[in-house]
Amino acid sequence: MQKTLIILIFILGTFVNVQSQNTENNPKVITDKKTSSTWKLYTSSNSVLPDNMSREVDIDSNGIIWYCTDDGLVKIDGDNWTALTVANSGLPINKPGKTHTWTTNLSVDKQNRVWVKFFQKIIMYDGNKWVKYDTTNSPLESVHDISVDKNGVIWFGTSIGLIKYDNGKWTSFNTDNCDIASNEVREVYLDDNNILWVATDSGISKLENSKWSVLNKKNSSLPSNSVDCVNGDAFGNIWIGTNEVKGKGGLVKIDKNDEWTVYTTKNSKLPSNTVWDIKFENEIIWLSLNKGGLVRFDGKKWEVYNTHNSIIPHDYVCSVAVDKNGNKWIATFGGLVWTDR
Repeated sequence: MQKTLIILIFILGTFVNVQSQNTENNPKVITDKKTSSTWKLYTSSNSVLPDNMSREVDIDSNGIIWYCTDDGLVKIDGDNWTALTVANSGLPINKPGKTHTWTTNLSVDKQNRVWVKFFQKIIMYDGNKWVKYDTTNSPLESVHDISVDKNGVIWFGTSIGLIKYDNGKWTSFNTDNCDIASNEVREVYLDDNNILWVATDSGISKLENSKWSVLNKKNSSLPSNSVDCVNGDAFGNIWIGTNEVKGKGGLVKIDKNDEWTVYTTKNSKLPSNTVWDIKFENEIIWLSLNKGGLVRFDGKKWEVYNTHNSIIPHDYVCSVAVDKNGNKWIATFGGLVWTDR
């Protein structure tokens, strides 16, 4: 039950593209007196957003927010919001006969270049020019995810393995040339010990000192071999989000002593066993969930925000970015949510 498949089903089954004609933002705003926090919802009907459907948000070193939608990108520089679409940018049309591009993932590298996934292809925007990467000028195809590690190396999770891009050099890792668990790669994380953690549909692959190892249900406490995301906090803990398969899945924490803790809907207040994104705000963990909304977890207390109890417009929440002021920017299937919670 991969994120890509669920999103595609949702788009084909229920989503209707909405074009935005707005030139100003007038978001819905609510105040949560219990937590002294403010929440804002931006949609195509009340803001510059060209489309409500989104799967990713990231922030560059200048504090500019980059937000992908089903009709191009949105650049948010303070109060200046710019929709970058096929009409006014180098973004290509997804399919002949269409007038928009579905941007389905993005990541900003250390040089503030924005790497954008549209369907399974890649285009890079450096602030001036747009460069398309496909099989004609790279090994890239069938891309799922784009990750940038602490050293500025760019990693592409694809259906043909893991692809590394470092200073113009491409390196491919797949089941034919190494001991990676699977060619279906969904995300990577490089920890402070320079161990590369690779999320795949067959467990976690680890690359340490040029040697590969695999963590799966057979040799570890991993609740599901279908792993969607992996990240590490400031305290040296590794956090893994899995997809629920046959009732098994959830959130995994591996501490510095290799002690495992597995959180599920049965032993915690986690509302879904499918975790799509994990981000950190000091000791606070923010989780984006399939059908579970948004979760704030401080290690003890769980706070769940969904369509029933909050401004969150859709229970499919894909990504969270935390800016330098501690504000959260939340990508959902129903619009962009901002909060200072």
